Amino acid sequence: MAMQDDRGRHDAGQLKLRFMWWAVFTDFGLSQVKNPHFWVGVTLLLLAFLVRIYFHYMGAYWALSGMSIPVYTFTISPFTVLLK
Repeated sequence: MAMQDDRGRHDAGQLKLRFMWWAVFTDFGLSQVKNPHFWVGVTLLLLAFLVRIYFHYMGAYWALSGMSIPVYTFTISPFTVLLK
């Protein structure tokens, strides 16, 4: 009697999540530090994170202004946005 392999025991979502984790780990592992693609990827991830913050708070500002709620302060700094 042969043992069943793991492919039949997991749902598709878990396999996709495992594959994505493996892809990120191999692309951004410490062995890839000398590769220029590593640094391009890290830079793009950081840039996307910062852009996400700015778009989120700009949308909040526009939504509050659109609902006629007074916004007293909207200050942008490099790593955060102050919205009062």
